[in-house]
Amino acid sequence: MFRTSAAVSKSRPGGLAPSRGFTLPELVMVLIIVGVLAVAAMPVLFSRLTFDTRRFADQVRAAMQYAQKVAVAQRRNVCVTVTASSLSLTQGTSAGAACSAAVFDVSTGSGFVLNTPSSVSFGGAVTITFDALGQTASAATVTVAGDQSIPINVEAVTGYVR
Repeated sequence: MFRTSAAVSKSRPGGLAPSRGFTLPELVMVLIIVGVLAVAAMPVLFSRLTFDTRRFADQVRAAMQYAQKVAVAQRRNVCVTVTASSLSLTQGTSAGAACSAAVFDVSTGSGFVLNTPSSVSFGGAVTITFDALGQTASAATVTVAGDQSIPINVEAVTGYVR
């Protein structure tokens, strides 16, 4: 009399054929296995040293830009002194004076100093002086070295930090 297009199965109640797809337990097991593999593979793919080096290079760049802004705002010389393990900012006590007083760090309440994290260092010692116009007498490069070397350049005349 009436014909249906669905296949009739004698093994399932209701006479319908089994549907195709994955069961919920199968999907959960696949997600668990992928999660375990991801947790095991992440340390191999990404080293914390890479992130520490990049983060510190960004902090150094920001500190140098801050030094330039302080020099313009205070109308005095601001010096960025880089050693093998730290960066510090000092300023002149008056316009055109040599750098002798520490630049105030708002976050710590003391002189502005950045210490290198472990396994990260500077490529060499250098002192950069920004004048009251934010300019430098000569170009300079500060290198942050970790698992990679990241150069930070200060342009001559303009004092642009990049």
